[in-house]
Amino acid sequence: METGGFIYPERAYAQVAMSASEEFTFVCPSCGESMAVNPAMRDALVDNGCVVCGASVTTDAFSPVDAPE
Repeated sequence: METGGFIYPERAYAQVAMSASEEFTFVCPSCGESMAVNPAMRDALVDNGCVVCGASVTTDAFSPVDAPE
């Protein structure tokens, strides 16, 4: 499906293989969008803002995902 070059968050997540030790949960402080991200995606969100609403994002919007036992 053509998306005009825009990668939807759920598709970005599906395309990136991540181990639990590298994963963070992002929750946008403005729109509430939540997704799992890796360190590179976290850096991009901090630099560019939320992919859904465009709001500025700080590192406070991320929490580490606990590794399964």
